[in-house]
Parts: sequence; C-alpha cells; structure tokens
Amino acid sequence: EIPLRQLNKSAVLVVGSTGTGKSSTISKCTGQNVKIGTGAKSQTKYCQAFESDQLAWIDTMGWDDEDADDVSIFQHILQYLNRKKLTQLKAVLWTVQPAAIRQTALLNKQAKLINMFADKAIWDNVIIICKQSKNPDHDANGAIQAGYAYKTPSDLQAIGYTYMDDVSFNAEAKTLFQSSDEMR
Repeated sequence: EIPLRQLNKSAVLVVGSTGTGKSSTISKCTGQNVKIGTGAKSQTKYCQAFESDQLAWIDTMGWDDEDADDVSIFQHILQYLNRKKLTQLKAVLWTVQPAAIRQTALLNKQAKLINMFADKAIWDNVIIICKQSKNPDHDANGAIQAGYAYKTPSDLQAIGYTYMDDVSFNAEAKTLFQSSDEMR
C-alpha cells in the first residue's frame, strides 16, 4: 500500500461483490499495480489506498465474500476511512456483474450498505460500473433498480466496459472497437 499524502482528504471508494472488477478498475484508472484476482477466490483481504490525481482510490474487500459478512466489511471500510482521515467521498464506484439485469436481494443489500455512507445524499456520487458490458443500462439494470429506493432513476449513472485484451473479443470485434470512437 502506498502512504497517502497528509493533504489528501478525498477518496474514490470502490465497492461490490468479489469478482466484479474492483481492483482491476482501480488499476486501469490509476495506472498503478493493484493485485488482481483471476479465480474464484478473492484477492483483496483488507482496504488499500492507491493515490492518483490528489485522490485516494480505496480498494475494498468484496461484499458477499465467503470470508466475512457484509456488515463487518462495511464497518472495516468506515474504520479505514476514519483512520486514514479520508473525510470526503468524491465518488462511490459500485461494481456489478453483467448478469445483474434483475433486482435481487443481494443488490438490494449492497444498495442499502452504500446508502449507509450518507443517507440518500451519497447517491449523487454513485456510479454503477458493469464489467464486460457493452450495454450497461441493460446489464446493470438490477443495480439501477436497487438504487431507485434512494435516488430518482434519471439521476443514477451506469457505465460498462470491456478491456481490449479480453479473451471474448475476436479479431473482428477488436478492430471495430479500436477504429470506432463511439464504440470505444
């Protein structure tokens, strides 16, 4: 973990279930070497901060992880933010799987945990990120629906991504994405 500068009080918090791309999102956004899991087991066992552009990007343990319950993870996140004196959450990136098209009890529980950071006001800064998605409004619909309990639908933000080195891209798809700014 990189020590934070004393003046840095702002953070981007990345939360979501194990395997939804929290660590890889931080790695891609900050350009830093973040340990990324490739299998079914989680890699992130505690909160870690990665600094970029005067922001601390906080990698968290996965909710719905077999090694800890969600309330304990939430409390650990709060304790970490307090200990590091990170007093301003600039954004909460909520990572979800593309299969999250239906509102489920899991997504409702995660939305409730996100809301506990700052009742309803936090949702102005929540961005739902759906990995391996070409249509995030559809693929992240379950998370969007879960967020409706706290924020009006038109204000919820969802984006999707697929890395160019993803094995699901064939040569034709890679060429299309590389040549089209709109697709990219």
